Amino acid sequence: MIRRKKTSGGQAIVMVTLALIAMCGMMGLAVDLGWSFFVEKQAQAAADGAALAAVQEAVSRLGGGGSAISGFTCGSSSAGTGASQVDCEPANPPTRCGSVLATSSLHVGCSFAKTNGFDDSVARQKVTMQSDGGTNRPPTAPGVVLISYWVTARTVQTIPQLFSAVLNNTQGTVSAIATAGIVGSITPGSFYGMNHAGDCWSLPGAPGVNCGMDIKNGSKGSIGPCPGGSGTGTICAPAGVFLSSTCNSSSPTGNTCSQPWAGDGGSHGGIETSSIVVMGTGGPPNGGAITGTWTNASGANVGATYSNNAATFKDPTSPNPQPPLQASSPIPSCGVLGGNLTGTVGPYQYYSYTTLLGGKPKPDGGQISINGTTTFSSAGGCPGILSGGSAQSGSFPTVVFWGGINVVGTMNLTAGQYVMAGTSVPDTPVMTTPSSGGTIQAADTTATNTGTMFVFTDGNYPGLGGPKVQGNSGGTGQISAIPNWDQMPALYQGNINVKNSTITMEGLVNSAVGGSTLPSSMNVYSGVVWWQDRRNSMVEYNENPAFAPHCSNCTKDDGTVVGCADQTAGQCTASQTTGEIVTDNHVTATSPGVQLDPGHGSINVNGVYYQPRGAWIQIIHGTGFGTGKLQTITGSLETTSGNDKFLLQGPTNPLITYKTALIQ
Repeated sequence: MIRRKKTSGGQAIVMVTLALIAMCGMMGLAVDLGWSFFVEKQAQAAADGAALAAVQEAVSRLGGGGSAISGFTCGSSSAGTGASQVDCEPANPPTRCGSVLATSSLHVGCSFAKTNGFDDSVARQKVTMQSDGGTNRPPTAPGVVLISYWVTARTVQTIPQLFSAVLNNTQGTVSAIATAGIVGSITPGSFYGMNHAGDCWSLPGAPGVNCGMDIKNGSKGSIGPCPGGSGTGTICAPAGVFLSSTCNSSSPTGNTCSQPWAGDGGSHGGIETSSIVVMGTGGPPNGGAITGTWTNASGANVGATYSNNAATFKDPTSPNPQPPLQASSPIPSCGVLGGNLTGTVGPYQYYSYTTLLGGKPKPDGGQISINGTTTFSSAGGCPGILSGGSAQSGSFPTVVFWGGINVVGTMNLTAGQYVMAGTSVPDTPVMTTPSSGGTIQAADTTATNTGTMFVFTDGNYPGLGGPKVQGNSGGTGQISAIPNWDQMPALYQGNINVKNSTITMEGLVNSAVGGSTLPSSMNVYSGVVWWQDRRNSMVEYNENPAFAPHCSNCTKDDGTVVGCADQTAGQCTASQTTGEIVTDNHVTATSPGVQLDPGHGSINVNGVYYQPRGAWIQIIHGTGFGTGKLQTITGSLETTSGNDKFLLQGPTNPLITYKTALIQ
């Protein structure tokens, strides 16, 4: 037995030694791989935070500079290190954070990565940033279409190995990648009633009425079922209704809340919709009340859902400024004798004149009358006196009508903006059609593939004239090509009076859609077909303080509301008198409201009809408005006269809002 031990000694040591190699491999899997997995999670968190922070900084800078965040072209005009500039670094290999300037928008992303444990100055770590905008899509997420700006962050760390080093694997590499962007999302709903409890249907010098009213529906007769439905709805909103007022029967009377509802189904015809979202936490006294008949397409009753989420009820076009004029330089002007316009005409700013002053037309502020068949075309000319050069180039021009328009004949549209720049006679319309009716329609495929936008405003719209227009002492912006401009009468906000007319229009089509030539900077206004100036309202929207002398907290044009005439409801950040708002916004006794009387005509628009809070729309005598796929954003809607029917058949071209999102 002793001799056996001598001959077999040391065998276990050899076996254990050989097993240790495998055991180290197993320990490497358990310890080294586990540690790498932990560091990878840190790396991913750092990359996610860096990408999102850099994109959010871009949104902040663009908004602070008064630019729309829907899209822009990176280059000398937009890339840089200024407070309102956004950096684009599309190069491959990506830019190291150590090379990113402290004033760059990407530096914020690098700082977030550092906060999360990844510092490009550390020997074993590397953090890179890559970004671009416009039509260039991120290489890491090429399938994302509605994107205007993106940032890709990459984090890398080299990790010394412990047990794995036995197998000659002395170090491992962990990396993570994240891409965030300003991406488009579809705004839900068929109808947005944005009036709050303190927002009233007010006339200058008169007490407020219908305060907090979002829908007032009480037609004299039942129209019948909505398309595809079985009820008797006079308002058809299949994609849902949002009501922003907490107005209810338990609220005080007077200017705070003069009506006991946020929306009313009326006694003669109900409202057909898929859902109702009302501000508040419940019915009276904690939220808006709804009365009348609200049913879905199958005829079943629909109850309200209440929400205190402020984002749900804000103006969905915020934080963007009003749609900017697309002309990069002053638009050539065309003086039209007597305001009569006909034939094939070009994209100019049109004004009426009757006499000459110094051998040049003297603007009289009269409406431009669209007679016979008038077709707008980039190849069209000026049928009057041309000043300021040749017609605009480009596929999306801006056409301006000083004094507004009266469509007597047929107005054929091509893609572009059509600005109804005020009326020289207070309390008169900025767009009219005679009782015999007029026709507004697409002239070619550009008007359907790219879309058209009507802007209803006065002479003070951003980019047109500036503060001096109302004082008749000249101006700045796009008007410089008009001779004798100081003779132009003051131009006021006007209402819209359309009767017995046929209107067929397509709202703006996002540039990501095939066939559309919409400038990417206008993508945030995708879907918009009619836009009423935000200043044409009985509440104070934020704007350039130079345009609003009574608005002490106005800073920039961003779609937020900063003042209202009644602060009791606590839904404005500041209170102003009605007179101050009227002065700042240049409203008149009728201008915040719009009356549409389709009568025997048909207003068939596909897209978004936008009015600000504090404005309202009244449908009078007719079933023709909204026969297209319309989405309506307004302060308040009233359908109480005649056999009205407001058809919102589910928008196929809805508003697209752009928000920060992680896309990879």
